[in-house]
Amino acid sequence: MNPNAHRSLSTSLRSAAALLALALGVSLAGCRQEPSNAVKLSAEVLDRCTGEFQPDPKTQVRVTREGKQLGLTINGRDSLLFVPESSTSFRHPPSGTRIQFPTNAAGLVTRLVLIRGSQTNEAPRITASAAIATQEAPAGPEGFRFQVTGSGDTTVVLWGSAEDWRSVRDDVARVARVVTWTRVPATGGTWPIPRTPSETIRALHSALTREVPARSFIFVGHSFGGALARVYAASHTNGIAGLVLVDPFQEGFVDWLQSHQPENHRAFLVQMHHGYVSDWPSTRAELLAASSFASIPVIVLSAAHRAVQTGNALEAGLEKTAMAAGSEAVVAAHREWVSRIPGGKQLLVEGASHDIPHEQPQSVANAIRTIVDRLQSSRP
Repeated sequence: MNPNAHRSLSTSLRSAAALLALALGVSLAGCRQEPSNAVKLSAEVLDRCTGEFQPDPKTQVRVTREGKQLGLTINGRDSLLFVPESSTSFRHPPSGTRIQFPTNAAGLVTRLVLIRGSQTNEAPRITASAAIATQEAPAGPEGFRFQVTGSGDTTVVLWGSAEDWRSVRDDVARVARVVTWTRVPATGGTWPIPRTPSETIRALHSALTREVPARSFIFVGHSFGGALARVYAASHTNGIAGLVLVDPFQEGFVDWLQSHQPENHRAFLVQMHHGYVSDWPSTRAELLAASSFASIPVIVLSAAHRAVQTGNALEAGLEKTAMAAGSEAVVAAHREWVSRIPGGKQLLVEGASHDIPHEQPQSVANAIRTIVDRLQSSRP
């Protein structure tokens, strides 16, 4: 997550429903035929995006699975069909309007993002469809359902779902056992926002050690998942053999934001409270404490060509100069942090923005393989 601010976030939320109706005023019956170039997704993947979203108290947006597409209805009217572009992005062909479904560090959809030209609007998720609870029944009381592929003495844990890491997972599974997961409450809906990373870490550790026991783990986290992977590794040092942090969220950048872009810093705190953790001061303290890894290799991948993330409400209104300064500050924060780790190494990923796992999956896989090879060569 790149915590830069959207200067008109509240206005955008209030106008989301009106823009949806104006932009997508085409009946569902008018576009039933699926375009020949549409991405093919399974019913399980489509169902992860379904449910109810609410941009404001008077408006309710419902997303349903309609064959191999998604149907969107506003207050029971204005039904429209969207075809898949990826597992989290869909397009309405007549208007070119897109809807996207960002996920949190646990791989759960948290909101719907409408993109119409240069306009970006959000609607938080309020309920998930019953299909999600049916298809992704929790593996245990913590609500984690694990997916395991590959084999070997080393287990690589990719922080999040298989869909988020597909290309990376398939490559690494040739040389190691790879674990991904989804986390869904037993009764459907969404998990409450944790107070600090430790709450998520405790639940994951309990489930992981019970369901997927291993001799050693390499943890891999992207964005805020990278910060969570750090906290996990610092809390459970005995079982961690390495860390790969992919353009990770960095508390040092937040400090820079507070000093150089105070308006964006205030917006960041709001977004953090509503989508990630509810107690930022305590979270910052946990992250600062998770900075000592003297006995394991740590690789940090930093985006060399950061750009505004499509559908990211914190970035959509940024001026180019603010974005450029923030990008440099993120890379500098990574560099400063990793310089304090004896086994630390920072790699700049050319040609990639923040979404390195999708834009440059080979770079991530290569970093993981470096640590896997090191571990395998050191074993008798």
